[in-house]
Amino acid sequence: MVDAEPNTSSEGWLLAKEIVERSTQLLDIVEMEVASRQDILDKDWDPQLPDHEAGSMLSWLLAGGDRLAKLRLLCTTAQDVLQSQPVVAEVQDPAVVFGDTHGQLRDVLLLFHFYGRPGEVLASEEAPISFVFNGDFVDRGRHQLELVAILFALKILYPKLVWLNRGNHEETTQNERVTKKGSLGFHTACDAELGLEAGSIAHQAFHEAFGWLPLASRIGGRVLAVHGGLGNGDWTLDQLNNLERPLSLDSMKTDIGGAVYNILWSDPLTADRESRKNPEKRFGVHESPRSKSCKVMRNFGRDVTERFCTQEGLGLIIRSHQYKQTSKGYGLMHDGWLMQVFSARNYCGNQSNDGAVLLIGRAADATDTLLVRPQVLQGLLHGPRLPDTAEPYCPSGHLMNYVEAKEKKQRWCSVLCKEPESVQCSNCGEEDLQVGAFFRCRGCRGVPFQLCVRCGADEMCSSEGDSDLEDDVEDSNDNRF
Repeated sequence: MVDAEPNTSSEGWLLAKEIVERSTQLLDIVEMEVASRQDILDKDWDPQLPDHEAGSMLSWLLAGGDRLAKLRLLCTTAQDVLQSQPVVAEVQDPAVVFGDTHGQLRDVLLLFHFYGRPGEVLASEEAPISFVFNGDFVDRGRHQLELVAILFALKILYPKLVWLNRGNHEETTQNERVTKKGSLGFHTACDAELGLEAGSIAHQAFHEAFGWLPLASRIGGRVLAVHGGLGNGDWTLDQLNNLERPLSLDSMKTDIGGAVYNILWSDPLTADRESRKNPEKRFGVHESPRSKSCKVMRNFGRDVTERFCTQEGLGLIIRSHQYKQTSKGYGLMHDGWLMQVFSARNYCGNQSNDGAVLLIGRAADATDTLLVRPQVLQGLLHGPRLPDTAEPYCPSGHLMNYVEAKEKKQRWCSVLCKEPESVQCSNCGEEDLQVGAFFRCRGCRGVPFQLCVRCGADEMCSSEGDSDLEDDVEDSNDNRF
């Protein structure tokens, strides 16, 4: 399969050029907002558009005219490019990797402002920068159509520098499911913008192109980006490259023994209270809690990640797909073999997570070594910026410690230790916690704040989003492999 050279005189290419030029004007607006210290959630963003008195942002982005006809042209032109490229994209470094964006256009533009945009020439770089968008461009966010139109236009203009991996939300039944759960699904966004008949046609046109999206991107030959995960890991990149597209939902569940579906959906096994007591639950392959809708779905352990990387000559797997309310937008797990990135800050406009991208380039002191550096776009909502954890926090923000009961022994120093006769839950008042297990604050002075297991679990659940990332995050500025 050979990349097609873009036809710079075609109507589709000229439309993409117009969209990218207008997106640059949107970026100029964001840059002025940054300069004046203004910040706003994407869901509340209504910028004053140049030479635009009425109509939607999408109408302005498409330069007016027949919006449906232009969107269909954009989709077919992008599809032609995607069809000419493999299932596993080969991406040259340096590169910027985005996680889930979910129609939050302003966050993407902010990240462009701070960390570079496609097509931008930096004097400090010997090679142009590649951009990988790791799935889930649509659903939930306010500017889904605008964002995916810009991404398709960038793909058309820069086919060898912009790479769009498929996510689990680039699928029609998932769009419908999002709407049924009370959020803005992509098909509903199309209908709201274009009307029921035209919206349905546009939705179908986008999904015909989505069927040709790559499932993975290999960056610099050493880093693999997939949206979800590895499933059981019993597949190869060669097998993936030999798949026939377009991919339907049914074929994704059966192709390579369900590997394709797991690439979009599976989650890593990570550290929590239960796995600390039973470490074997962090290894191997286990049924996914999401598997009610698809029995082939599996969660994978650290050993699966390491084995797959060794088999394919990789140093790191990058995945997206999950967020946690208090996260910094990225996390390192599985002893450094796996990294998470999520770019939609304040997810859905009501969470307090940060957004992030990953910058990948060659180390100055060893050009055969790739360096991965997370960069964070801080969220806007209030609340303490707490690290990811599988334990609760006290009202003062101190991390609490999980304490298991131990057999009591007579201590000669009991007077000096002043150990209380009874441990009481500071929330519900349950007494004698020391006979079982409980949480104790590590930082409070004087009378310690303590929670029974039930109240501790409630506290953790109250701080988590609908797609949790409970992992063994190790904070580091960069990672070499």
